[in-house]
Amino acid sequence: METTDSNESVAKSALHFLTGTFMSRITGLIRDLSMAFCFGVTPAVATFLIAFRLSNLLRRVFGEGALLNGFIPFFEAKRREREENGALFFRDLFWSLGFILLLTVTSVEALLIPLYSLAPLSAAVSDTLLLLIIQLPGLLFICLFGLSMALLQCEKNYFIPGVAPVAFNVIATAAVWYLKDVVPITAMMGLSIAYVCAFVFQWLVTIPTVSRYVFAHISFKQWIAPKLFGKDLKLMITPVLFGIVGVAAVQINSALDILMARFISASGPTLLSYAHRVQQLPIALFAIAISSALLPPLSRAIKKDKFDEYRSLLRYGLTRTYALLFPGTIAIFVLGLSSVNLLYGRGQYSVEAIYATTRCLWAYGLGLIPIAFILLLAPAYYARRDYRTPMIASLIAMGVNITLNLLMIFVFKFSPIAIALSTSASSYVNMLFLMRRLQIDILYKMKSSFICVGISSICAGVVTAAAAYFLYADSSFALLLGDISAPLARDFTAQITKFTSLTFIFGAVFFFFAYLFKAKDALSLVSGIISKASTDK
Repeated sequence: METTDSNESVAKSALHFLTGTFMSRITGLIRDLSMAFCFGVTPAVATFLIAFRLSNLLRRVFGEGALLNGFIPFFEAKRREREENGALFFRDLFWSLGFILLLTVTSVEALLIPLYSLAPLSAAVSDTLLLLIIQLPGLLFICLFGLSMALLQCEKNYFIPGVAPVAFNVIATAAVWYLKDVVPITAMMGLSIAYVCAFVFQWLVTIPTVSRYVFAHISFKQWIAPKLFGKDLKLMITPVLFGIVGVAAVQINSALDILMARFISASGPTLLSYAHRVQQLPIALFAIAISSALLPPLSRAIKKDKFDEYRSLLRYGLTRTYALLFPGTIAIFVLGLSSVNLLYGRGQYSVEAIYATTRCLWAYGLGLIPIAFILLLAPAYYARRDYRTPMIASLIAMGVNITLNLLMIFVFKFSPIAIALSTSASSYVNMLFLMRRLQIDILYKMKSSFICVGISSICAGVVTAAAAYFLYADSSFALLLGDISAPLARDFTAQITKFTSLTFIFGAVFFFFAYLFKAKDALSLVSGIISKASTDK
């Protein structure tokens, strides 16, 4: 099947992914808001988040990260030979991965259960181990979902992979409200069970579409007769191992952040997690959407020796991502306090926690652009079957992050914001390493776009900050200097009025200056979204 790729096709695929992802992120936001409202920043929630992050480490390593990036180039090569070969390759990987995951989960559980039962552990460590034991079986289903997602992306079906997490979020949110009056640590046990069930349903959402593809090219008899760890899969082992090391480095970074935050305060992991969720929203909606849409066509371009097309697609992805996320970076600083207060400022979430979460969000916000660029630059290497360079970049960034964390926490005795700052700093190291090694003239050709979008964003930020100060006596500047004594509105009407009006001001001023400075990338994004919306109608 010959596939034509272009900037427009990537944009269309990204918009489809964004549509589904937007629904999943909204339901995910409702899940997080429910957690904050019902449980606040209690130590039990911190324990749950640590256990979830540790189990998530294995998920990222075996599931959505290295496996997805390793699968797509090989799958595209196999089905270019013959469509049936692609389906057989998927079949063999599905059953081989299932076997590895069952073995991994069983082995890890066999180690953790005796450790939990017999070892003399503190209450916090014991509770974390128990929640990890409960959550670990979900690894099997979320990794199979990651494989299904990779297949669907190759088929240019981006909506279902984006929207499937809605099933997870609905089940998890329902469990939060059902358990809200239960003793916190018992509630976290129930929530862990609910998360495993939710992962099952998230995977099941993809099964009908995946089955239609598979059985359009092979029979059911062929499906149940896989070649476990066949020669085609062995060719994939080395690049996937490189990818696993790279992804593991990133995820170890993330897990260590949460663990180290516990040394600062009992609420540290919770503050960082909620701030990180807000920062990840624009990344998930835009950077991951573009990255997911970009890897298959980049792989096809390299396979056909179309290097000009490869560079054009990558340049397109980077400029569009920057046009979306640099304004997002500025918005995090001028709208951060009002957004965190709107999201979490009620129930068991205190004013002090809102201020602390906002400061962590600002620190994470500094890394918004480099994290997004890494998501695009790494697939550019994967498309060329170069898995070593992203791995080295991840390992270097991990070393920088760990070193900075140790200095910030144990030497300088800083608050959880230091951990977020270390994460942002290490992301710049990772991005710069990938850019230097790519050795193409992409950034030079994008400089005019960068300048126009940058000036428009800064102007919007200055005007919005002034409006916030004069209209609402906003305390963001005082908070930036360490003052947490200013009161915050706890009334929802006041919260949403402030946030909505400031967001409108920011958007209006940004697009005015974007038009004035002819920031074409920002303007074309809006016209593209409007065009798609009108087409869908």
